[in-house]
Amino acid sequence: MMRVFREILKIPATTLWNLSEWSGIGLGRFAPFVFGLMLGSKARKVKS
Repeated sequence: MMRVFREILKIPATTLWNLSEWSGIGLGRFAPFVFGLMLGSKARKVKS
């Protein structure tokens, strides 16, 4: 079920990324989150 949900989120994330690139408006601190959605990651932080 979660895999299907992540697959559905890839399309809006890619669209948002492309729109920000086209318009010149950066995503700022949300860029890693959107990029993670595009790749299908589980959005977990890495402990340093």
